[in-house]
Amino acid sequence: MTTGKLSLITGLGAGVLYTAGLLISHQMGTEALSAFLSAYAFLPLVLIIIGLGAVWLRKNFSPAPELKELLKYAFLAYFILELCYALSNLLVFRWMDPEANDAVMKYLYAQTEQKLKDGQGGKEKLEAIKKMADSVKGPITYTQVLIGMGQQLIVDFIKSLFIATITKQTIQPKQ
Repeated sequence: MTTGKLSLITGLGAGVLYTAGLLISHQMGTEALSAFLSAYAFLPLVLIIIGLGAVWLRKNFSPAPELKELLKYAFLAYFILELCYALSNLLVFRWMDPEANDAVMKYLYAQTEQKLKDGQGGKEKLEAIKKMADSVKGPITYTQVLIGMGQQLIVDFIKSLFIATITKQTIQPKQ
């Protein structure tokens, strides 16, 4: 198996998991969709999936892949994931249910508002969050998806470099 094939399998696998989670939580309602998106934002599941693929490459290939090859694997996997992520978000937030984006923002704002009130958060902080929530109106746009994907690919490159460097330095290759 080449690194390109493993990138494709890993990226598509992570993308399919995200898509399945997004579609299932969307069918369960705004509360479940908001919870899924919040958990996805904070859990490093994709980092673990792609990192395990890099470890598998390092352990099972002889000669062991160089840093450049590991970086290429990880970034390509992230790129494929980002394509799936963008298409999934368009599917749910633009084509299937254009009002879902507003509903999620309103729900998350209400949750944040309650947490700030319970914790005696500042009024300025609450107003800033309300302003941000109000700025996201209507269905998600293609421009938002492209800008988000571009920004995320920058972060993904840094994560890929992290994965490649750690894997290269710590995992012993197959002898």
